[in-house]
Amino acid sequence: MAFKRYLKNWSDDFFEDIEQDYEECQSEIMDIVESNALEKDHILLVDLDPIALYYLSKWKNEVLINGGNSIEELKKVQMVVFYQCMGQDLYKIRYPEMRTRYTFKDVIAALIHFTMFGWEREETIFFDFIKEHLGDNIMEADESDKHI
Repeated sequence: MAFKRYLKNWSDDFFEDIEQDYEECQSEIMDIVESNALEKDHILLVDLDPIALYYLSKWKNEVLINGGNSIEELKKVQMVVFYQCMGQDLYKIRYPEMRTRYTFKDVIAALIHFTMFGWEREETIFFDFIKEHLGDNIMEADESDKHI
C-alpha cells in the first residue's frame, strides 16, 4: 500500500523541486568555497540535507519508479551521513552548541550500509566515531529510535 501511495504521489514536479533545492545548495557551497568565506563555513553542514534528499530521490526514481537495480545513488546518501558526522566532529570546537543534522537512526543505517558495501575503512572510522560520541551533543541517542 505504501508503495502504491508513493508511486501515486511521485511526479516530475516533485523531483524537479528537489533538484532545484540541490542546485541552489550546490551553488551556495561553491560560492563559500571559492570565496573562502570562513564565517559561512557552517552552512556547508546545513546544506548536506538537500544533497542527501536529492540522491535518495534519484535512487527511488531509478529503483522504485523505473524498476532499475542500481545502488550508486543510495551509496551517495550514506556518504552524506558520513560527511555530516565527520564535519560535525570538526566543527564541535568552533560551534559547540550546533545542533546535529542527522539522527541516530541515520547513522546506524549508514553503518549497516557500509558493512553491506564492504567499505571496511569507512566502517571502522564510523564505528569509532559512534563509540566516541554516543551520548554527547554530536551523537545524541535521546530520540524515538534509540532502541536501534
